[in-house]
Amino acid sequence: MPPLALQPQTRPAAGSEAHVHPALADAHDHQIAACDGIPDLFRPSATWTESLIRSVSDLRAIVAKIRRLPQRSAWDVRPLPHAEDAASWHAFYASTAPTLPIIASLSHAQTLALLSMHTRWLAADNARSPSHGVSQRQAQWILASLVRLDTLLVSDETALLRDLCKACLRIRRTLVQPPAALAEPVDPGDSRLAAISMTLAIARHFYGQHDMT
Repeated sequence: MPPLALQPQTRPAAGSEAHVHPALADAHDHQIAACDGIPDLFRPSATWTESLIRSVSDLRAIVAKIRRLPQRSAWDVRPLPHAEDAASWHAFYASTAPTLPIIASLSHAQTLALLSMHTRWLAADNARSPSHGVSQRQAQWILASLVRLDTLLVSDETALLRDLCKACLRIRRTLVQPPAALAEPVDPGDSRLAAISMTLAIARHFYGQHDMT
């Protein structure tokens, strides 16, 4: 079964605007998400976002069906690392593409742990190289984790998801408005921006994080 794929984002129509839900943003988040000064051309179009949400909804339905199969243990899935073993998970995700059987085999605890790890890995990778952004493999695994993540989250779990989103917002700001010592801003169709837009769109649509734009 093929791994998940991510499509480059398309540029929004001129004049489109991102909206922030004031009830969900505290002062710090509002500064990051609403006042980041990111031009609209670096944000995805409504068509791209709608297509992404349809695809994610379809993937969620497929994963739910797989998890209900009585013979789910018959899927050829490599043993997964322990939920808290960050070193083993890093090696696993770097060498393994996330297929639907792998996604279906993740527990809720493993999924949350993975998202937390990816937040830390993103911060570390971009601290070493500010133009790193999000790698294609990491984007696949973040998408896989968000496809598997339960819709109903408690407050601590929501905070974990928001930490990931805020890391993505900081990375996008660096890619689009790089310091003078770095390269020119990325192209609006860059796959790293698509990975960030994917994460933010899923957080908004499925988890009510409407200020993450």
